[in-house]
Amino acid sequence: MENLEKLVNGKTNNEYTSNKEWNMDFLDSLKDISNKNGYFLQSSNSDNPEVILIGDYHPYNLMWFSNNIESILSSLINEGDKILMEGTEGEVIYNLFNLPESPIYNICRELKSKKIKSYFNDSLELRDKQSIAREILQKTYDEKNIEGNKEAMQRNQELMNLRNNYFVEGPFGIDILEGRKYQVVGMSHIEGITKILDKKEISYAIITPLKIPSDEEIQNYIQYLNKFENGNMSDKIGAIKELEKVPIRKTFNILHQAVSDKSGNLRKHAGQSLGRLQNLDSIDILISQLNNRSDEVAQWSVARALSHFNDSKIEDKINEYLSSNKGDKWILAALLMYDNQYNSSIEKLYEGTNMENPFIRSLSINLLSKYENLDLEPLIRLLNDDDAAVREETVHLFKKFNLEILKNYDFSAETDEHILSYLTEILNSQTKNSNNGILDIDKAVGSIYGALIGDALGAPIECMGIDKIKENFGILDSYTVQKRREATRPAGSITDDGELTLKILESLTEKGRLDPRDISLKFGEIGKEIDENFNRNIGYGSSAVMAFRKLYVGVNWRFTGNDSEGCGAAMRVAPLSIFSNPYKLKADIYSQSLITHDNNHAIAGALAIGYSIQRAATLEKNFDKKLFLNEILDYIGDISKDLSNELSYLKYQLDETNPNQIMEEFPFTKPNLKKGVGVLGTVPSAIYSFLVNPDNFKDTIITSINHSGDSDSIGAMAGAISGAYNGVNNIPFEYITGLYNYNEISKSVNKFIK
Repeated sequence: MENLEKLVNGKTNNEYTSNKEWNMDFLDSLKDISNKNGYFLQSSNSDNPEVILIGDYHPYNLMWFSNNIESILSSLINEGDKILMEGTEGEVIYNLFNLPESPIYNICRELKSKKIKSYFNDSLELRDKQSIAREILQKTYDEKNIEGNKEAMQRNQELMNLRNNYFVEGPFGIDILEGRKYQVVGMSHIEGITKILDKKEISYAIITPLKIPSDEEIQNYIQYLNKFENGNMSDKIGAIKELEKVPIRKTFNILHQAVSDKSGNLRKHAGQSLGRLQNLDSIDILISQLNNRSDEVAQWSVARALSHFNDSKIEDKINEYLSSNKGDKWILAALLMYDNQYNSSIEKLYEGTNMENPFIRSLSINLLSKYENLDLEPLIRLLNDDDAAVREETVHLFKKFNLEILKNYDFSAETDEHILSYLTEILNSQTKNSNNGILDIDKAVGSIYGALIGDALGAPIECMGIDKIKENFGILDSYTVQKRREATRPAGSITDDGELTLKILESLTEKGRLDPRDISLKFGEIGKEIDENFNRNIGYGSSAVMAFRKLYVGVNWRFTGNDSEGCGAAMRVAPLSIFSNPYKLKADIYSQSLITHDNNHAIAGALAIGYSIQRAATLEKNFDKKLFLNEILDYIGDISKDLSNELSYLKYQLDETNPNQIMEEFPFTKPNLKKGVGVLGTVPSAIYSFLVNPDNFKDTIITSINHSGDSDSIGAMAGAISGAYNGVNNIPFEYITGLYNYNEISKSVNKFIK
């Protein structure tokens, strides 16, 4: 390559010309490589390129070269050749050169073994040319600005001549070797590359990225690489999040290995990282893990990672799942097509509307609603489907595409109250209504704040163990920082209990009625955010998160409830107790429970707490506690005999002189169950905490959280009951204002009350 040393070192000696015939298959293969990795590369019409300009060596394109460059160097570059490696104005990450197994290390080792002299462009001459090129491109030729200005006209002409003589259209520097022009262009100018390469005098163009990492980033990479290879599981998961920031080949090797690991926890984090990085080489590995049913959460994370890609292999997998009559396959298909709609799937979705399973029919309609220009005629019949979920999804589809069909349809046979309410809303523009639950504003606000306070106070000691609580706090009666999932949250922060309470409150405020579909969309957003960042999880159990995930991909809320005996449906019920008419409260609680819990014990627990809150607001001082318990038992009926037995047993514990000891014993009637968790361990505990301290909110909360069980959930439920009984004016003011994000919370509460 003539004048190479002059180009690099400013000297004219040791000129070299290559006599090697160029293998044009190389350009084609490199083009294919670049396209697969998200870059754009196209060979020009030059017959004999004589130099390879290798772009900046930093994480954003190391992967691009490292997968293939060694074989390219081995097969195409001869001993004694010289190669110019172009960096961003001469900047190259020398730090990475000594990192074993890094692409640069391997490339340089290969070059050294073949006695190939490598030059790193640090040429002031090329830097000057790059500066001139930038200056030219920043100039806008505007005759109005230079008309009558000889100096400006002359300078403009000089620049134009300079560009014509030394440059072609393009943003960065060009150099001339043996009369041929070589150009390296930036990623931000991809659109202009085709035009550049049409010029015959250009031999070769490679896109270079815009950024190189700092020395600190490189050192962090080495540190976290060591943690991943030698640390425990927690270290490995933490390392994945950091290694992802430097997506070189080593990183992808680690992630590909981790996504196949036996640990589901490691698989889910690796899958999440691969989804964010979106390297096409990961698709086959991710698809191979889709059928791994050993861990539902890890499988979901893999599918979510694949959903970020638009690829024919994923399209084939989607259509395979849509051909199944199994609901879990359809859920995976819905997730895989979450970010990309494939036209080949439309026919499968129409077929799904004819399947026997109402779950699949309803999901088919939801997924169809994401497309445009649908044939609506075959879907009208579904407005009269036997299943309410199918009818609801169909109504929403026609609301989006053709409201006139709904206006002209006879809904006289419709019996589902939620569908009828929605139809009234969209067809009659009905204004918001009030269901007149708790009419006393002081007690209504007290119930909401009581739930949030109990949650935030109990969260730091959730399931800590009473001995540990005593050792660290004595008795916890004030806000303290929370440590959860290796992260520290500020004192007064609410967790899942409080967040879901506020989501329901928000929905009731916006809709003026209970709208389970609207609530489910809000819950679904939480699931989506957790999938994008696992640290977003502020206390949700795996079954709740899985319900939220199904919601955000389009599963109707009537099908997302799980068989969990947890207290998730009960801990968030306070807004409904305030809002719902006593005659509708039971139906409303049942509907909101189904979003996450389709279990009799869980639903009975929600009914018990919901009724307790609404009834507490009307209780007189010195009320009959046993009569209150009997009312709760009558309200839940025989839905859960186990919960009824547990609540009945409470009558014999009210006179005990050591409530803290009693709090360690729930559930009494099921001694083999873990204490203080699940519906049987939490709902009776919350009611008991209120009954032994009815007239003092603070004492109720202290009793409800200082034990070995689910402190935040029990605190939230007990706080909601006590707040409804005592009113917000009898809650310590520092508890209210001490809530983290109090200003935002108060806005939500005040908006609801208004």
